[in-house]
Amino acid sequence: MAMRDHAFAAGLDEIRANMATDRPASRRIADKIVMHLVTTFINERNRHKETWLLGLSADGSVPAL
Repeated sequence: MAMRDHAFAAGLDEIRANMATDRPASRRIADKIVMHLVTTFINERNRHKETWLLGLSADGSVPAL
């Protein structure tokens, strides 16, 4: 998961670099997009952790013991 987190962070840096200009409005828009992506990523990761803690697979089925 650490490799995926690193790739995700690198992608966010690239988005911010491509979108942010010297105009404050563009920077605010870029920051909002990045924060939305970060929030979505964290929520998805937590959802998968909760699923794992409950003993369910990603598709919601109970794995064989």
